[in-house]
Amino acid sequence: MSQKRKAEAGPDGRHSSSAGASASSSYIVIGIDFGTTYSGVSWARDARPDVLNMISNWQGPTYAKCHDKQQVPTTISYNSWGRPSAWGYSVPPSQEPLKWFKLLLLDNEHLPDHFRHAPKLVEAQAQMKELNKGPVDVIADYLRLLWTHSLEQISKSVTPFALARLKFKVVVTMPAIWPLYARLRMRDAVKKAGILDPRAAGETLLSFISEPEAAALAALTDVDGQAIVDEQSDFVVCDAGGGTVDLITYKMIKNDPMMVEECVKGDGNLCGAAVLDASFEEIFRSSLPENAYDRLNVNALARMWQIDWEDGIKGGFCGLEDDAYNIPMPSGSGIEGIPNSVDITPNSLLDIYEPVAASCGELINKQMLEVKRVHKRKPKFVVLVGGLGSSRFLYRYLSRELGDTLIIQARGDRPWTAVARGAAMQGLSAVGAPQVISVRSRIARASYGTTVNIIPWDASEHDSRDKLWCPIQQNFLAVSQTQWFLRIGEPISDKPCRASFWQDFTEPDNEIKTELVYSEAEVPPSRCDDTVKQLCEIKWENIPKFNTLPIWTNCEGEDLRQLVYEVQMASDGVSLDFAILYRGQRVASKNVSVDFEKVSRPLE
Repeated sequence: MSQKRKAEAGPDGRHSSSAGASASSSYIVIGIDFGTTYSGVSWARDARPDVLNMISNWQGPTYAKCHDKQQVPTTISYNSWGRPSAWGYSVPPSQEPLKWFKLLLLDNEHLPDHFRHAPKLVEAQAQMKELNKGPVDVIADYLRLLWTHSLEQISKSVTPFALARLKFKVVVTMPAIWPLYARLRMRDAVKKAGILDPRAAGETLLSFISEPEAAALAALTDVDGQAIVDEQSDFVVCDAGGGTVDLITYKMIKNDPMMVEECVKGDGNLCGAAVLDASFEEIFRSSLPENAYDRLNVNALARMWQIDWEDGIKGGFCGLEDDAYNIPMPSGSGIEGIPNSVDITPNSLLDIYEPVAASCGELINKQMLEVKRVHKRKPKFVVLVGGLGSSRFLYRYLSRELGDTLIIQARGDRPWTAVARGAAMQGLSAVGAPQVISVRSRIARASYGTTVNIIPWDASEHDSRDKLWCPIQQNFLAVSQTQWFLRIGEPISDKPCRASFWQDFTEPDNEIKTELVYSEAEVPPSRCDDTVKQLCEIKWENIPKFNTLPIWTNCEGEDLRQLVYEVQMASDGVSLDFAILYRGQRVASKNVSVDFEKVSRPLE
């Protein structure tokens, strides 16, 4: 496997060779990995795409060693006026911050029970209600603080003067398994956070990339030398983060330069490291006298949580330990019956690690079986990335359970920072920097199309409930039928999808509306059912003048005008872009609007 770019960053998130901006620089590319439990930011200049930097230097207590951490907790607290008072590592232990609020981008129906009823999520919802804030508002507040800190750190590396002259390209990551409406809400949060505010240097460009794809871009450079990927061979990238575990499987098309394509539909679930956090808190509570946990000094508890769990047991436990982990308790607590220390036995840790690892293993095994079914061969190896993906236990568990399949886990913080670094790499390619890895095609995770009326209604093809007389056509229509641009499981290429439409007019009109829909059903239906949800409405204003449209005459001798047009959809696997074409030409964007207000709602 060839390697063209290696992400290197010093402990302060800077690289010694990146001071000052080259005259040839046009863009600063910033990748934002907004995670459930931790978030990270990577950046680079288009003139130096080989130097990827991670933001660090976070504010926080000394014991957290947050000055050189390359991720920051996704937590935020508010004062009595409803304004952010602290975030990340700087939240005082005496405050109860909002956590896991990324998950609230999802509607309840898309949250599994173990998250929907989790105390941290319930508490976050209660706090937001008291603050009169929605998930988009809280995420925007957090992103604004993360963005401000990131720009301060970048400015130290390239100088404030150079930063002001460079345009921004921002790439935000999203779980691949999440529905489209979550990405649209995330876009709103990014805008509210001020990330897209006007700058003298020019418009800030925003795009999205799925978390597993971003992780794959970085991981393929990280594993260079550890595995040789033969052309036409397959491999799985498992992005095991705080909330989600996302899988994506690629086939290597060519090695130099690297080009891959997604070979089966990805998979995933909400079963990440946040489950470990909640379970560890439960066994720690149960090791103390009743109600003692809630009476512990909050500063001492925060210190123990960071040192003994986050920086100790969580990533270090591998399942082979014989001795218990001894956690010293603060002296002078005044709590009756509290021990000097608490022993967390290996068996109790196995009880919380094995279900999480088993969930990851089941997802990976299911993905590998699908590759074997479709392509008649097994993936060559699995690459682990993400915070949970750096776990020693997960590596050992999967190595045992997946038999002869090679498990690859990069060293140090690389699995943890892969998503942010991959987002920056994708952004560099978008602004013209040389591509290290390109994704030739992706697999659709939903079907996208529109509702149509088909004439004539045919008893052998259509449901009797959809039969409706059309006075204009003087025939029965099959109403509320579906026409799919793209079906779930099909490859998404760079070439846009198109579908033709027509509309009859008896009198002049100024606009037409086209409703687009989506379905996550494994077999998309031919008529609108409960699986078909609203995606958006495309409005075309200032349509061609009535007297310029061609005339046709129905069987009643009535003259009608007919407008024939096409709707074009382009997708990169995460974002969707729509356009209307008339007589082969794209209609000016000022005359076309796309409204996503009712996305994910049932059809009316």
